[in-house]
Amino acid sequence: MARAARFPKSGVAVPETNPDRDVRRFGLKRFPYSVVIGTVSARQAVIAVAHMNGEPGYWRARLE
Repeated sequence: MARAARFPKSGVAVPETNPDRDVRRFGLKRFPYSVVIGTVSARQAVIAVAHMNGEPGYWRARLE
């Protein structure tokens, strides 16, 4: 989370999302989870903490 706050562009860009929202994924080192963060108007919001083996993209409905 600290890396995402300091370097928001360092995450992996999530394809097929609205370019105005700059959605990025940050993997966790010790756990099989990734944190999905969206940036709008210089404000960041955690969209999901997603399990890597779970349903892919289940959180996409939250972007609206």
